[in-house]
Amino acid sequence: PDPGKPVIPPLRAGWTLRQDIPGDAPADVARRARQALDQGAEALGVTIRSGDTPGPGLAFPEAAAFRAWLTPFRTVPLHIDADGPPGPLLAAWLDMAGPNAHGTWMWDPLARGARRGRLPAPAAFDALAHLLTQTEPSSSVRVLGIDLEPYHEAGASATQELAVLLAATHTYAGALTDRGLSPRNVAHHLHVRVPVGTSYFMEIAKMRALRRLLGQVLAAYDAEAGRVPVLVQAVTSRRSMTLYDPYVNMLRATTQAAAAILGGTDTLTVRPYNELYGRPDDFGMRIARNTQLILRHEAYLNRVVDPAAGSYYVEHLTDALGGQAWSLFQAIEARGGLMDVLRAGWLQQQIDATRQARARQLAERRRVLVGTNQYPNTEERLPDEVLSAPSGSAAPAVRSTNERDAPSDGDPIAPLPPFREAEPFERLRRRTEAHAAAHGHTPTVYLLPFGHRALRSARAHFARNFFGCAGFVIDEGDGFDDLDAAAEALTGVQADVVVLCSADDAYRDAAPVLLPVIRQAAPGAVVVVAGYPEDDLDALREAGVDDFVHLRSPVLETLEAYQQRLGIGEAA
Repeated sequence: PDPGKPVIPPLRAGWTLRQDIPGDAPADVARRARQALDQGAEALGVTIRSGDTPGPGLAFPEAAAFRAWLTPFRTVPLHIDADGPPGPLLAAWLDMAGPNAHGTWMWDPLARGARRGRLPAPAAFDALAHLLTQTEPSSSVRVLGIDLEPYHEAGASATQELAVLLAATHTYAGALTDRGLSPRNVAHHLHVRVPVGTSYFMEIAKMRALRRLLGQVLAAYDAEAGRVPVLVQAVTSRRSMTLYDPYVNMLRATTQAAAAILGGTDTLTVRPYNELYGRPDDFGMRIARNTQLILRHEAYLNRVVDPAAGSYYVEHLTDALGGQAWSLFQAIEARGGLMDVLRAGWLQQQIDATRQARARQLAERRRVLVGTNQYPNTEERLPDEVLSAPSGSAAPAVRSTNERDAPSDGDPIAPLPPFREAEPFERLRRRTEAHAAAHGHTPTVYLLPFGHRALRSARAHFARNFFGCAGFVIDEGDGFDDLDAAAEALTGVQADVVVLCSADDAYRDAAPVLLPVIRQAAPGAVVVVAGYPEDDLDALREAGVDDFVHLRSPVLETLEAYQQRLGIGEAA
C-alpha cells in the first residue's frame, strides 16, 4: 500500500450504539429490543434463520410475519445476521420502511463456508449479485457483508484478519463485477464486521489500517469506488471472554470498545459479560449498553474524528500493520486467491499456527488472561448448568449463525473451528470441580511461608496464583520467622499439597526440620518448593521434596500433571 496515503475517515464523528438481541421467540425479542432502545441503544442486531433450519434466531415463514414483527422498528437501524440471502424479507423491509430503512444484511458465504468447512458454490455469488441488484446503490441498507469473526475466533492475528478482508473484498468485487455490477455499486453496499481483541494499540491500528487498505483494493477496480466510505461494524471479541471471573469480561469489553471507537468504527456492539453462560440476562445487556454510554457521555470519545491521528506510535503501528497485511494479501493472491488458499488448507494452517503460538504463551503464562491463568478467584465455582455442559462447549443461544450446518454445493475444506483462549484452563478447573462433586473433596494446597518476610510473601503469592488456576482450595499459614514455629503450625495440617515458601538459600536447612512433620501430619501430601534453588536440588529431593514450581514452570502442563497425581480425571 501507499504509506503516504491518508486513512479514509469514518462516516462521521462518534459511532452508533448497536445492541444485538438474542432469542428465537419474536415477542420476547421485540420486548427486549424495545427495552434496549428505551435505555440508550440506537441500532438493533437480530439473527434470522431461514425456514426450518435449526439453530438460534428468528424464523419468519413468510414476509407478512416479518413485516408485522418489524413494524414497531421500521425507523430503527436494523442489522440482520442471516444464514442465507433474504429472499422476500429484504423487499418487505424496504417496502415497509421506505426511506427510513437503514441497516445491513450480513450474509458472507466465504466466512460461513470457512467456519463450516465448505466453500460457497457459484450459486452463492449469483445470489449476492441478485441481492445487490435488488437494492438501490443509494439505499441505506447495505447487503454485501464481510465477516471477520470466523477467522478471528479461530485464532487469526490482526495481520491475518486484514489480509483475509482484502482477499475477500477482491474475491467478491471480482465475482460481482464479472456478473455485471459496477465497482461503485459493490463499494456502496459493502459493510465489514470486525472483532476487536484485547491488544489495545494493535486493535486501534487494525481499525485504522482497515480503511486505508480497503480503499486501495476498491480503487483498483474504480477510482471513485476507492473513495466510498466503508461501513465498519466492530464487535468486542468472544475469543477473549472467560467463564470464570465473568465480571472481568466487562473490563475487557471496555478496553476493546474504546479501541474500536478510537480506531474509527461506525457501529459498535459490546457483548454482554455473561454471554457464555447462555442467553444473556437483562443485567448483562444493560451493562453492555452502559459501557458504550459511559464512553460517550462521560469519556467524550465521540467528540473527535480519528483522535489517534498524529500519534507517532499509533501512526507507525498503523503503517507497519498495513504493510504486513498487504504482503500477506499478495501472498494469498499469488496462490490463487482466498478460495484457493482455503481449498488447499494453506490459510487454515497459517491461522492454526498463530492460534497454537498464542495458546503456548497462555499455557506458559507469558501472556496473561486475568482471572484465568493469573490472579484467579479461588473461591469461585461455576453454576451447575455450566459445569454440567460439555467441556469447552459454547452457549448455543448466542452462537453465530455462521456456525450452523446447512446444505451446500461447495467443495469441502478444512474448517476453522472457533476457540476461546481460556478454554484449556477452564477445562482444568472444571475437572477439579467435577472431581469435588463426585468425591466430596476439593484438593487442598497448604502454603507455608517462613524466613525472610519479603521473599516468603512473594513466593506465597506466586504459589497461590499458580495452584489457584486449577481450582484447588488454597490454605495459607501465617508467616513464620523461625523453623520451630513453622513446624509447629504444620501439626494437624490436612492437605494434598504442601508448598514451602521462602528464599532459595533457606530451603536446605528447612527441609530436614519440616519434611518429617509434613509426612506425619499429611502422609500422602505432595511436598513442593516454591522456587528453583539450583545448588540444592539433589539435597532437597533426597530430603523428601517431590517437586519445584517457579517462573519457568509451564503452568498448564504442570497443573495437569498435579491433577493426574491427585487422581483427578476428565470432567463429565
